[in-house]
Amino acid sequence: MTPIREESRQTPSRVTRVEDRRVAGSQESRAQQGIRSALRESQVRLQTILDNSPAAIWIMDLEGRYVLVNNQFERWWGFAGAAPGKTDHDCFPKERADEYRANDLRVIETGQGVEFEEHVALADGLHTYLSIKLPIRGADGRVTGTCGIATDITERKRAEEALRESEEKYRTLVEQIPAVTYIDEVPDDDDPSDLTPVYISPQIETLLGYLPQEWIANPDMWNEVVHPDDFPTIDAEAHRAFAAGTQLSAEYRMIARDGRIVWIREESSLVRDEQGRPKFWQGIYIDITGLKRAEEELNNALQREMDASERLRALDDMKNTFLQAVSHELRTPLAAILGLALTLQRDEVELDESEMRDLATRIVSNSRKLDRMVADLLDLDRLTRGIIEPKLSDTDVGALVRHLVNETDMPDGRRAIVEAEPVVLPVDASKVERIVENLLANAVRHTPVGSRVWVRIEAHAGGALITVEDEGSGVPEELHEAVFEPFRQGSAASSHSPGVGLGLALVARFAELQHGRAWVEDRPGGGASFRVFLPGAPRR
Repeated sequence: MTPIREESRQTPSRVTRVEDRRVAGSQESRAQQGIRSALRESQVRLQTILDNSPAAIWIMDLEGRYVLVNNQFERWWGFAGAAPGKTDHDCFPKERADEYRANDLRVIETGQGVEFEEHVALADGLHTYLSIKLPIRGADGRVTGTCGIATDITERKRAEEALRESEEKYRTLVEQIPAVTYIDEVPDDDDPSDLTPVYISPQIETLLGYLPQEWIANPDMWNEVVHPDDFPTIDAEAHRAFAAGTQLSAEYRMIARDGRIVWIREESSLVRDEQGRPKFWQGIYIDITGLKRAEEELNNALQREMDASERLRALDDMKNTFLQAVSHELRTPLAAILGLALTLQRDEVELDESEMRDLATRIVSNSRKLDRMVADLLDLDRLTRGIIEPKLSDTDVGALVRHLVNETDMPDGRRAIVEAEPVVLPVDASKVERIVENLLANAVRHTPVGSRVWVRIEAHAGGALITVEDEGSGVPEELHEAVFEPFRQGSAASSHSPGVGLGLALVARFAELQHGRAWVEDRPGGGASFRVFLPGAPRR
């Protein structure tokens, strides 16, 4: 019995084993309950998070059935909790359902997410949703379903559309106005002339021949096209405007690609950030080339009008001078002729033969002077109207002038010194004589008593050069051309014999008539040196 009792003490009874299993089972049940409770809490928390998300979220299995949807999904698409267990074809029109299922299959097959936008007409208007579908994977990495997230981007799309419309309106305005619009960023060194172009409107091609992309690609383009003569000024203006924070307004020239000079007006301003740091220049280039041309033409027209007024004033002055001179020059010989004739007419005056001859000689001299004056006036008029033709014949100009000077009586002790070499040319001999006569008369009128006059004839450049020099006061440089105008007299004209200002005008016109020219230079040692070049007209 003892062994049996020992065995009884050491071996558990059946009742004990049953009780142990009951206790263990109770403990396992409590653990499972805890796990299930924690899982339910986790699901509640997850559902709470999903339901409070501003995005629509859903999960689908591989067959395309909804497993989970959140409140936002139900609100947007109006399912009110009825979506789980259904497919897209149960919930949406066929076209949309086919598109959704195609996206699901793409995610399942590739294991990659997809993103797409869709426009949905709801009760409150058209909405735009940005949807993303992602794969759901199991512990072994295989795709077990899909998760979708949709965000309502309607307001963002509307804002983007409004921004695009605004930008398009601005761009259309900028690119249609007759000016070039630009934006240049200011670099960190704050140098307003060292800018980076970020935008320039297409009108730059019309203005200068450069494409916008060319302009933007070359930060030095502006420096290269500004006219070198204008660059220092406009560069200084830009620095002053930058330093003062004022608007830049300047006019200067640019050189177009084809070499054209283009005048532009630049109006620009410096834009700064909230801290006052310079960000960029924005401005416009306006083509003012036409305006500048019109301004130049206006100035030229004004100058021409002023010159014409000055010429009219000078002509009026010359007319008055001419009338005074003519009245004196005409009256002097007329008075002499009349006086001498009256003397001869008086019966009580007894004159011997020599006295009568002297009176007749004086009458002839004054008559010739009067005839010469009238002839000069008539010749000037005919030359002005172009109705005189030269009568050309081969003539030894040297011999012609020598003979003329030798036959001329120089008054008041003046002497004429002739140096004439033979020069044979086809010239109008009578007009050559008139040229030399008028030059000698001019020398007499503007030189002191007893002075010398030099007359030279020499071959020159295939023609003849006639030079008449005197010892007078000369001709001021500013009058070197004016003295050959009609009715113009030198400042040193003799007070007793002023002349009418026709002699030198006829000298110039007679020279031009024979394709030559007349001019005056200063004589070395003092006085004037009048010169006439006659090339000789070509034979026919």
